[in-house]
Amino acid sequence: MNETAKKRMIDARGILVLQDSFFGILSYKLDIIENTNIPTCATDGKRLLYNPDFVNSLRMIELIFIFAHEVMHNMMGHGWRKNNRDHRKWNIACDYAINPILIDCGFVPPKDYLYDSQYKNKSAEEIYLLLPDEDEEKGGGSGIGSDPGGCGECIEPKSMEDAAELEADWKVAMSSAAESTKRKGSMPESLERLVNSIINPEIPWHILLRDFVELSARNDYDWRRCNKRYLPNGVIMPSMISEELPEVVIAIDTSGSIDIDTLSKFAKEASEVLESYNTTIHVVYCDSQIQGSETYSRTDLPLTLNPKGGGGTRFQPVFNWVEKKDITPSCLIYFTDMYGCFPEQEPYYPVLWLATSNIKAPFGQTVKFNS
Repeated sequence: MNETAKKRMIDARGILVLQDSFFGILSYKLDIIENTNIPTCATDGKRLLYNPDFVNSLRMIELIFIFAHEVMHNMMGHGWRKNNRDHRKWNIACDYAINPILIDCGFVPPKDYLYDSQYKNKSAEEIYLLLPDEDEEKGGGSGIGSDPGGCGECIEPKSMEDAAELEADWKVAMSSAAESTKRKGSMPESLERLVNSIINPEIPWHILLRDFVELSARNDYDWRRCNKRYLPNGVIMPSMISEELPEVVIAIDTSGSIDIDTLSKFAKEASEVLESYNTTIHVVYCDSQIQGSETYSRTDLPLTLNPKGGGGTRFQPVFNWVEKKDITPSCLIYFTDMYGCFPEQEPYYPVLWLATSNIKAPFGQTVKFNS
C-alpha cells in the first residue's frame, strides 16, 4: 500500500469536513480503498476506490474536489440510474451534470475536467441523449476503468436489490446531513434545493418513458417471469431468456379528458423512442370499452393518433383485448388521466401508466405527464 496516497486521502476528507460539512458528513459513508487497476478514482456507493499514483499527482485542493465529486455521484444516484447505458458515455454525462454544481459550491477542479455550459442544470439522462455515440476503441461498454472525465467514475450496482438498498440508504444520509448542516446555518439555498430534488426527484416524463422502453427491450430478458415481490414498489425484475423485442401496446384513454395537443406531444415522443426498435406497435383506443385499434411497424412511424370514444373510463378492456388477440407484449403504455376502474389483477408484462393527474396506479410504474 502507498502510505503517502492513503494519508493524503484521509487528510483530504478531514479538510472537506471543515470546508463543507454537508459533503464532509457524506464522505464518511465511503470506505477509502486503494486500487491500482483503475486510472483515477471510482465509487460503488459503499467504497471510494483510488489509484495512488493519481492521488499523489493532485494538489490537495484538487483532491478535495475529487472527494466531493465521488460523493455527488452517489448523492445523485448515478450508479443505480445507469440502466443499460454505455458505461463510458454515461460517466461523461454524469460529470457534465455534477461538475458545474461543485464549481458553484466553491470547489476547485483538476485540469482537463469536463465542463460545458450548455449542459448546466440538465440531468445526466438529458445530457446522455445529447452526447454523440462513442467509438468502441475509445473504451465504451459496461466495465469499470473508463474515466474520461478524469475526476472519478461511478460503478453500477451488481443487482437491482443492491441498487434499491443503496438509493434508500443515500437518501436517508442526505436528509440527515442536510438537517445537520442547516442547523449550523451553513447550507446554501441552492444546495438545499438540489438535495430536496434528489430526495423527491422529478425526472422528465419523456426520459422515464424512454428508460421504460429500453429496459423492456434489453436482450436476454423475459418479462413473463417478472418477480412480483417488487411490483408494489413499482420495480419490475425480469428473467433472462429472450433476444427480441416483442410487440408493444399503447393504450389511449379516450374518455375526453386528454386534449389533442397533449396527445400529439405524447405521440411524437413515443414515435422517437420506438423508431429504435424493429417491432410491431398496437395502438388501442378505450373509454369504458374498446373503441378501435391501429397497428404500426417501425416503417409506419411517426404515430398518428385518431382517438375514438368519449364515455366513462375502464382500464380492464385493454388488458382483455391483449389477451383476446393472443399478444405477448414486451410492455404496455397506458396514457390516461387515471380517473377510472383499475383491473384487480396485474398482467405478466410490465405496464407504464403515463398519467395527466397525480393518481398512482395499483400496479406497474406510474409516471406524471407534464406538458
